[in-house]
Amino acid sequence: YFVMEAGSYTILGGVQIEAGIKTGVSLAEDTGTELTTWYDVTFSQSFSSVPVVFTHQQTVNGGDAIVTRVKDVTITGFKVGIQEQESKVKNTNDGHTAENIGYIAMTPITIAEGEVAKTSSTFNQNWNTLTFQQTYSQTPEIFIAAMETFYGKDIAELRHRNLGAGSVQIKAEETPI
Repeated sequence: YFVMEAGSYTILGGVQIEAGIKTGVSLAEDTGTELTTWYDVTFSQSFSSVPVVFTHQQTVNGGDAIVTRVKDVTITGFKVGIQEQESKVKNTNDGHTAENIGYIAMTPITIAEGEVAKTSSTFNQNWNTLTFQQTYSQTPEIFIAAMETFYGKDIAELRHRNLGAGSVQIKAEETPI
């Protein structure tokens, strides 16, 4: 897991990190286009380069499971939204009550102990290899990935397998429910 106090920090000689909460993120009834209503998040200070953003639900105000989605990440902020499982949306189409969404944004960095990076690769439903920026002496114990794009209204999450010292395989998997 990843936990931080809310605020903006500079560590390791210039790596910027910001942790915060976007309150009141809800899901309107489906209009037949995108399932998600997007909410702007503005960083308290601009990043020196486009950060990597991780989000997660902080409250459980609605009765249905959700996933968080991110898009349009810049040095000044990003957009966040939520989605419910597809079968719920197709059957009842009643939206989702407001939730609080936590985020941690961090400047990309590679150090001996690890890396935080973006990839220019496009990942879809097929397994693709992501090569790390460095090869580690052993397989890393922790690998965390997040999508920062939104192409279509299908609910999807990243899956990984074959984590090794220099690479991992990743795919975007649509939720089967």
